[in-house]
Amino acid sequence: MTKNSAASSLEITNLESSLLNDNSIRESQSTFVGQNQAAPRASDHSKFVYYTFALCGISSLLGWNVIITSFPFFAAVFKGSPYETSFRNHFSMVFTFVGLVSLLYSLATQKRGNNEKRIVVGFIVNAMVFVCFSIYPFIGPFKGTVGFGVAIFLVLITSCATGYLQTPMYALGSMMPQTYMQGMMSGQAIAGIVSSATQLIVGYITISSKPKDGESNNELTSGLKIRTSISFLLSAIVVAVTIVMFLSIKKYPIYKSCTNPPSSLPNEVSLDATPVIDNEQENSTDLTQSKSEIRVIYETFLEVKHYCNALFMCFCTTLAVFPSLTAGVISVGGKLGVSLLTEWHFVMFNIGDYIGRFFAHYVEGITDFVFKFGSILAKILVSVVSRNRTSPYYPTRERIYMWFLLIFSYARWLFLPIFFAANLACKPNPITSDPSSKNFKDAWFLICILLLGITNGFIASCIMMVGPKQSKNPPVAGTICGFFLTFGLAFGSIMSFIVVSGAC
Repeated sequence: MTKNSAASSLEITNLESSLLNDNSIRESQSTFVGQNQAAPRASDHSKFVYYTFALCGISSLLGWNVIITSFPFFAAVFKGSPYETSFRNHFSMVFTFVGLVSLLYSLATQKRGNNEKRIVVGFIVNAMVFVCFSIYPFIGPFKGTVGFGVAIFLVLITSCATGYLQTPMYALGSMMPQTYMQGMMSGQAIAGIVSSATQLIVGYITISSKPKDGESNNELTSGLKIRTSISFLLSAIVVAVTIVMFLSIKKYPIYKSCTNPPSSLPNEVSLDATPVIDNEQENSTDLTQSKSEIRVIYETFLEVKHYCNALFMCFCTTLAVFPSLTAGVISVGGKLGVSLLTEWHFVMFNIGDYIGRFFAHYVEGITDFVFKFGSILAKILVSVVSRNRTSPYYPTRERIYMWFLLIFSYARWLFLPIFFAANLACKPNPITSDPSSKNFKDAWFLICILLLGITNGFIASCIMMVGPKQSKNPPVAGTICGFFLTFGLAFGSIMSFIVVSGAC
């Protein structure tokens, strides 16, 4: 065995032994960038690159967040149409399923495309859609069924662009150190906070008349138009800034060292490399390459299948209840009623989502706790049920952590009966004006929404930060995890029809 092969074997062994250990993380990054290229130095860390990835995360989900926080506006626009009560479900289903198809195409053609160009193109299309949405409120004919058709078309376009750019974005994030992926995931939560907070603040400023207790203002007022237009216009500006910053990070050493490995590596993942193929062998080479890509994707999926399962279930649960069901909860009115409850519930979810993603930054410390607790529990169980007391089996640190996230993601379905018991407007006799000072339904509802957001952000970030690093091909693993994230959103949007029907 040669010296290089021995070193390579040792490196792979260390990677498999402890994924979450600092040394193993550095080794996995070194394996990815190649033995002849040093891993990124701490001095190469760039705040500009970190903020750029965070801004990419913000811009990638800004469109969807602005759309769902504009539901009060769309409810007024579609009033009297067949889509007055079901437009939320239609928006969710179109955005997630079209985005899923777009993401699948981007994944299938990932090696033949340029990641950076795809990200820029996706952001440009989204910016154009946001500009169109910003003038949408002031175009008179766009009401009722016609307004729904125009809106659903714009939702379809932005979902295509979002799915198209997410694959290369997750791939780039998986190449970078964990800090940058965490920044990108936190940025996605910030997108929700910015859009929902903008709607809430402008809603209080522009509210023309206070609605009656328990009622929402379904009239298309000028204030509602202005706040919706401002939200989409600000989104377009944020995306434009993101494009400028993203085009500027190529010159930073940390970005170069992580995303441009030497061309001599056999398993190279290059952003701009295009293989030179002889014309006579083009057809056979394309077929062989396609089979090879499918095999690589399948083998990589097997390495992260449990993380994909947890991601899918996490976002399926979220979309099944939020916002299709939760946006239908109305205030109980009275002394303890919360005005603009729908807007507040969007803000609380997004704040919770950010809190969860922020705490995921301390994933190593959290895994220490999970491992110690899991080890104690495993020893107790093994001592009780194991027949071979002399050599009991104890699960590894990584396995305990993986099963913790998987079980945690399934346990989130416990939120469902809680929201079923909320003050839903679709119920036969919802509370519209409770003069008592003991009805805390609005407060409890917002607390549960906060917890829903915290668990969503925590599980998603922990998986996206750790899951791809467990694979020998982090960029592909990151893309696969991103696909199952979107797949969970799509399936959850279908489940929302069943959930809303069951609740009402």
